[in-house]
Amino acid sequence: MKAKNFHYSKVLKPLPLFILFAFMCLILDWLYPSFLSRYSFLIILACGVLFGFLPKQLTLSRKKETPVETTPGEAAPQIFKFKTFFNFQDLIQSAIQETTSLIENLPPSSISIFAYLSSKNQRYPVSLASLVEQIKELSLPVFIHPVLSLPQKKLRFNKLEVFLSVSAKKQTVLIEKLDIKTSPEYRSYIDLAILLSLFRKISEAPQKLQSSPYFCKIPENLSEYPLVLQTFKDIINHPDFPKYLFIFMVSPTILSQNTVLLENLHKDGFQIGMHSDTLPALSLPPFLQVFYIDLPDLRSSLKGLARRQFGQTVQRLTEQPYKVILGDVEDEQILQDILPAQFDFACGPALGAVQIWQNSVKVSL
Repeated sequence: MKAKNFHYSKVLKPLPLFILFAFMCLILDWLYPSFLSRYSFLIILACGVLFGFLPKQLTLSRKKETPVETTPGEAAPQIFKFKTFFNFQDLIQSAIQETTSLIENLPPSSISIFAYLSSKNQRYPVSLASLVEQIKELSLPVFIHPVLSLPQKKLRFNKLEVFLSVSAKKQTVLIEKLDIKTSPEYRSYIDLAILLSLFRKISEAPQKLQSSPYFCKIPENLSEYPLVLQTFKDIINHPDFPKYLFIFMVSPTILSQNTVLLENLHKDGFQIGMHSDTLPALSLPPFLQVFYIDLPDLRSSLKGLARRQFGQTVQRLTEQPYKVILGDVEDEQILQDILPAQFDFACGPALGAVQIWQNSVKVSL
């Protein structure tokens, strides 16, 4: 068995207090010899020893009795503690490094990632190290979908989708469709790291890719943990954050739980939109710029009475201050059928080629 190392600092730290106490006793004994006898002076010295050492030992014993367990939230990257003077690129790079380092240090058994590969409809395990490496290297493939105005079909916005490369299968998997089994708090750090990687990648894009703003989805887990949300706010509130490049798209859940925060971001110059797969209530906040809707079964909404109700609902939506965007338009016939509903914009395979941007190289499909 190894002997425990004796920490001399535990003895040395109370010495200054003890020396001061003993020095005061010596001065009193020199000024007033009859005031302190030999025995009483020894008693005072003994009291000084107790006075100097016991509080320290009591404190140490309390620490031993009540061990403190750290949580992922307590280990959150405090990127702004001493780095407020960083420029934006240095700051976001530091945030990515600290966040991914935190993810890498999580217990291996606490996270498992699976991808559903569409070609064979099989569940394939993905290593966390592969995901972290692609985040660090900014090599997550980004699909850019054009959002066109109707009926002119002019480019107004871009929709972003972030994928993960599964090199062993030579396929890509949409990040949102990954089956990540972990606690919601751990998932929030993964979502934060992916979002920071996307921010940096888009901010460093060539000038020709910055002509139109991008729809950027904000993950729901991000707003549920104060430290993670604070890191997100610290990044976007940096003076050099390119606000003009992003329209933050939130789900109905995020909108209902963070209305005040989103309204304040809007007042600070950020663009806010909402995405949903159902038609919303007609009373949406006025700070929304766009409403993006993906209907799972659009054709069923274009038949008989359902089509009439669908058209009337969309007509009332388009009378609101925000713009209504129809997503996943698969063919021109659907687009022509829903034009009487007066959508402002549309997005989908029928409206232009998707561009893949990976490792700063853009490829058109």
